[in-house]
Amino acid sequence: CRKQMPVYCSNVTYLEILYYHSLLDKKIISIVHSCPDIIHLSFINSIRFSNRVLELIVGSYSNLKYLNLCDDQSGGFRGFHAQEVNDEDITETSIYNVIRSCPKLQQLNLSFCKITNITIEEIVRSCLNLKNFNLEG
Repeated sequence: CRKQMPVYCSNVTYLEILYYHSLLDKKIISIVHSCPDIIHLSFINSIRFSNRVLELIVGSYSNLKYLNLCDDQSGGFRGFHAQEVNDEDITETSIYNVIRSCPKLQQLNLSFCKITNITIEEIVRSCLNLKNFNLEG
């Protein structure tokens, strides 16, 4: 017996979750399983989930065209880079997985996320369809 997908979510392609400070792994996993066709995904100041879940997101949405992981520290929120013990290595790995898994990505916002110049160069080199790349902060 196949699990039935909720009707209210199965056709969603555009999802923005803004300033939701309780957005944890379990909720994101549920969204990924319930909404398979998302191409626009924004988590402005809602990034309290782990890098493992970020990798699940990009692995599940190969058609993703827009991804916003803006983590404005002035608001006092912790981004996905602060969820792991060794945040720098895991963050870089997660960002590499984003650019490898989402070849159709046209807009990427990593404002206030901790990434190195090497990662920025790799994003520019690898994301051939990227039209808008925001690194504010």
